[in-house]
Formats: sequence, structure tokens, C-alpha cells
Amino acid sequence: MCRWDPIPRQDLPKDLVWLVENGNMGCRYTFLASKAVTVENSQDDIIQLHTVIETLHRQDVSVITNDSLRLHASHYKDEWQSHFLGYAGLTERGVLIIADTEEQLDNWRNSAACQAECAGVPEERLFIYNRQKIIPKASF
Repeated sequence: MCRWDPIPRQDLPKDLVWLVENGNMGCRYTFLASKAVTVENSQDDIIQLHTVIETLHRQDVSVITNDSLRLHASHYKDEWQSHFLGYAGLTERGVLIIADTEEQLDNWRNSAACQAECAGVPEERLFIYNRQKIIPKASF
């Protein structure tokens, strides 16, 4: 079902194995998150990311993160981008860029890792969470 080699099942969290193997992540997850985490504010950025995810979950929008999929594990350093694209393709709507403020959006735009992460995602599957709204990236 997948057009790329997914992360081996032993490396995935147990609750995701069935969803990935059966191509059913879109039934459970609306978006895969992309967020610039700055070195100087990393703890605050991560707390804010999880706060946004909890807020969206209460609105029936489910978001999964790189951390949940363990995409940044050291042994995937050369493959994480293809895994990101593959898992984004399994979600219902694609990638949600978490950038609630202009500063966060600038951090995301200026992050080489974030740009590389989303480079292969079709424009119609890219969205931005900004000012507490989900907006198609194309119209931003």
C-alpha cells in the first residue's frame, strides 16, 4: 500500500503498527505536524506544540508528530525526510505547519530542516495553523 519503505514495525509505537501496515492512518490522524523548534526556546516550543495539538484534538482535529513516529531517531538520519513524506501521505489531509505567531512562522520559513521536511508535500496537502486557525498554505 505504501510507495516508500515504512519504518520497521519494531521501531514504531505499538498503537501505530496496524494503522501504518493497513494504510489507515488517515482514519485516525488528520495531519502530521511540522514545527520549527529553536535551540534557545526548545522547551517552550515543544510545550506550545503539545498545547496546540491538545486544543485541536478537542476540535476533532488529530495531529501526529515526528516524535510520535520516532522519525528523528539517529538511525534514520538519512531517511527521515522520505519517512515524513510517506507518513504525511497516509494522513487524511497532509501536513500542518504549527506557527501560531508571525515569529514562529518566520522560524519555520527560515529553518532548512522544516523546508526540507515539506519540500515534497503537494501544495494542496500543506496547511498552516496560524492565529488559532487552520489555513491552506497556498492562500497564506
